[in-house]
Amino acid sequence: MKRRRPPLQSYRQYEKLIYKTIHKFMNGHPYISWDEALAVANEAFVRAERAYNPNKGSFSTHLWNWVYYSLLNYLNAYPFPPPISDSEVLIDYNNNGERNLRFKQWLEGLREDAQEIINLIMESPKELVNEIASTSRGLNSACICRYLMKKDWTEYRINTSFKEIRKGLRQL
Repeated sequence: MKRRRPPLQSYRQYEKLIYKTIHKFMNGHPYISWDEALAVANEAFVRAERAYNPNKGSFSTHLWNWVYYSLLNYLNAYPFPPPISDSEVLIDYNNNGERNLRFKQWLEGLREDAQEIINLIMESPKELVNEIASTSRGLNSACICRYLMKKDWTEYRINTSFKEIRKGLRQL
C-alpha cells in the first residue's frame, strides 16, 4: 500500500528539532551567528518539506539532514572569521571585575607553561587567529598544538600543560 504524502508539516511541530540542530551545529562552529543559522535552517525547512518522500523515511530525520547540511554548506561558502589586523584586540579579560576572582586565582596557581597556553587563547596573536580561520572547526586543541609545535614546544610539554588546564577547569 502506497503511503500518501502528508499535508504541509507544521513549523511549530518541528521548531525544537530545528533549534536543537542549530545549537548542536554552533557548538562546533562558533563563527556563525544565531540569526544567520536560523535563517538558513528556516530555508532548509521549506526545502525539506518540498523534497520529502514519506516512502523513504520519517520527516524528522529528513529535516535534520536538510538543516545540518544546509548550515554546513552555508559555513563552507564563507570564510569565518575574517583575518584580523595586528592592531585589533580580541578579548580584554583583565577588566571583568570580581566575578572572575576564582578563575584568576586558579590561573595564578598554574605552572608557567599552562599559563602561557591560557594567555595564548585569551590574547590570540594574529598567527593563531589566521590558522583558526583556515579551519572550519574554530579554535580547538589541535589548532593550539600546531601553533605551539611551530614555536618549538615538545609534545610532552604541550600534553602536560593541557592535562593541568583540564584538571583545573573540572574543579572550578
